[in-house]
Amino acid sequence: MKKILILLLLFCSALIAEEKPVTVRVLLSKLAEEAQIEVQGRHLLYNPKTETFLSSSNKKIKARISSHEKGLQWNELIPHHQLRIVPDEKNCSILVNGIQYKGWIEIYNIGGTINIVNEVDAENYLKATLCPKLSTKLSKETLDSLVILERTNLYQHIEKDAYATWQLQADSVGYQGIAQSKAICDAIERTRDLVLHYKNKPFAASWGLDHAGRSVSYPAIFRKEVEVPAGVDNLPSLQAKTKSLWKSSISLQTLAQIAEQKQLTKIQLFRAEKSGKVYGLRLTGPDGAKDLDIQTFQNAVKLPSNDFTVAIRGKKAHFTGYGKGLGTGLCVASAEILAYRKASVEKILLTHFPGAKLINIRQESGKRPVTGFAWQ
Repeated sequence: MKKILILLLLFCSALIAEEKPVTVRVLLSKLAEEAQIEVQGRHLLYNPKTETFLSSSNKKIKARISSHEKGLQWNELIPHHQLRIVPDEKNCSILVNGIQYKGWIEIYNIGGTINIVNEVDAENYLKATLCPKLSTKLSKETLDSLVILERTNLYQHIEKDAYATWQLQADSVGYQGIAQSKAICDAIERTRDLVLHYKNKPFAASWGLDHAGRSVSYPAIFRKEVEVPAGVDNLPSLQAKTKSLWKSSISLQTLAQIAEQKQLTKIQLFRAEKSGKVYGLRLTGPDGAKDLDIQTFQNAVKLPSNDFTVAIRGKKAHFTGYGKGLGTGLCVASAEILAYRKASVEKILLTHFPGAKLINIRQESGKRPVTGFAWQ
């Protein structure tokens, strides 16, 4: 009897250790009148508000879903205002408006409309979003470093909004369900569960193509009070700074329109300390001035970077600068140089993020890999 009890305890301990993985909730559709949801394969239905099991089915269902005064209408009336669809076999697939998603899908009746949320594990989310974002021509070390940064940034989003109905919006982050690139997926698998911690927690990690030898901290550019590693001087890309030189001329009329002025008379730059990179501008005309953050300005005029000077001559503003991107976090050009010098992924990351620590989040927590069908 004693041996049986011990075996039962070990079995129960194993089940407890295999917990739900780190997941992110992504809003797919907001306040929609209806949507088409298709499920192929065995699946389970729950009420996510009460975590109550409703039913299971092996049947293929392809039908419009919409709100109903008594709940939700999907192939038939479901007398609940919230519904969760969970795959219950490996080959089960769930499609929303023709796009297949991993994880499970939740539908909420919101005053006669519906919100649709996809809860997906972090690794599958990264596979779906990073494939169109990262270049497969980069070295393996640089690619792995970028994946770790993206995972770190995702984890800080998840922790910041841990109890929100959704944490990210699909149309804002370019989330399209299923991954496409084998090279990116391989990098995600190689670095599975690896994140950077700063002061014992993930942080707003960022990267750019070429910092022209000097990086700047995230809050210095985005003007947010967050704890992140400091910027770094003398990055390897400093050696090739002159090669990153760019010049651009923009008509004063165009800038006046951005400033909502009849004409433009002055451009004032606001720079981050030490790095000198621009975080904002003030465009002045005869009727007043307009302040713009660097992201808004770059989106309007498409300058390559925020490391620049400007001079007004004639009817144009002439910009001269270096690099590509906003200069925060990891510099891809520097990472490629370090990779060429045989630096490890950890070395590349800690060069760009002083004071940070590379950890395996699953090993740190002692959790076992999760094998649930929703997360495969």
